[in-house]
Amino acid sequence: NTTSIVLNENGKLTLQAKGTAYVVSQIDFLDSKWHHFALNVQYGNAVFVYIDGKNYKQLPTTALDGGMGGAEFKLGTGFNGGMDEFRLCRRRSAVRCACHR
Repeated sequence: NTTSIVLNENGKLTLQAKGTAYVVSQIDFLDSKWHHFALNVQYGNAVFVYIDGKNYKQLPTTALDGGMGGAEFKLGTGFNGGMDEFRLCRRRSAVRCACHR
């Protein structure tokens, strides 16, 4: 079981979890600009996907039942570019702080 955050074959940002692909947005983020991506997992509530501080997708908690993991956690399969920071936080407010600096 793998959780992945990837660009699908059509170039759309996609969260893949438990054998299901969830397209996050139809917007093309391959525009040579930096973007902030945040995944806020509120077990018992929902999974929220933010890009540049905007909530683009809300998924049911069943999308990530059992946590984000399994055998592997992949961020950017085939990723070619730069990454400034990767952070895992236990607090829900951490996403709000990171998105609205």
